[in-house]
Amino acid sequence: MKNAFALTNFNSFSNVFWRQPLGRGWKLIASAAISFNNDLINSQLQNQNNALVTSTGIAVLDAQNFDLRVTNTMWQVRGLVEKKIGAISAVRFGAEFWKFSDSNATRFSGSSYTGKTHEEYIAAFAESYVYITNELAFRPGIRMERSELLNKTNIATRVSLSYKLSVNAQFSFDYGIFYQTPERRYIRPWSPELTFQQADHYIFTYQHLSRDYTFRTQVYFKEYAKLLRTDANAVEAVDVNGNGYAKGIELFWRDRKTIKGLDYWVSYSFLNTKRLYLNYPISAQPTFAATHTSSVVLKKFWVKQMQNKTNLKRQNQISRIK
Repeated sequence: MKNAFALTNFNSFSNVFWRQPLGRGWKLIASAAISFNNDLINSQLQNQNNALVTSTGIAVLDAQNFDLRVTNTMWQVRGLVEKKIGAISAVRFGAEFWKFSDSNATRFSGSSYTGKTHEEYIAAFAESYVYITNELAFRPGIRMERSELLNKTNIATRVSLSYKLSVNAQFSFDYGIFYQTPERRYIRPWSPELTFQQADHYIFTYQHLSRDYTFRTQVYFKEYAKLLRTDANAVEAVDVNGNGYAKGIELFWRDRKTIKGLDYWVSYSFLNTKRLYLNYPISAQPTFAATHTSSVVLKKFWVKQMQNKTNLKRQNQISRIK
């Protein structure tokens, strides 16, 4: 038996951006976007001659015969107003609005099924960047979110504290509460009452930044709560009683000076994470999370060749002018 699969897709995205000084230190930034996606999916069970097999008497095989149309539409509008206070401090206010519409039509075993999910999401935030002293900076913020699909509202607080150790070195601590709506594909009209998934972030960062060298290390801990749980087939939402954590360290080093004409950087991260969510029967490491991740990037400049090409190009331009 063969599983034949076909997908026809059409998608589009449009975006517009606006920046406008308002005077007296005020600035406006606004953007709007719209996207559309349409998928036509056909799945068939076939024999060795590529002929359709309509029935085998085995449910898991017969379930491979279906047609599916999925349409997704999204509108988004964002706005930000910023006011400079003194030379380096600032205060910001912003809001955004999202409108989603997901629809699907499935034909399976001679029957048709349709479904539609509609979501209107609105958020507003305020934050400031204040220098308490020349070395100590404080950045508090608050964010409000409202989901029409969940019929829920949340308020998240975030704060950042940075201390400048020297001209090139800085230490910072960041804390924040982040919310996320469950993936809409798991939500059905008969789903139980759901709420926002939550993540609390604690991040410590040290950075040394100069003309020739960059070193950054980051230690973090993230705690997850109210994660979405699904049935064993990962098809429908069951509850939001999942939980998890992620902790680790990241290192980054960049050197532009030691080897003449060579710019290289090295990064490494260690991640320890487990989650009890979706259709996981126990708390386990997600398949997308790697315990160890590293990369090495080399950038080489051939300065003389680049200079010769530049000089030749300038000479040709002068000749044409003459």
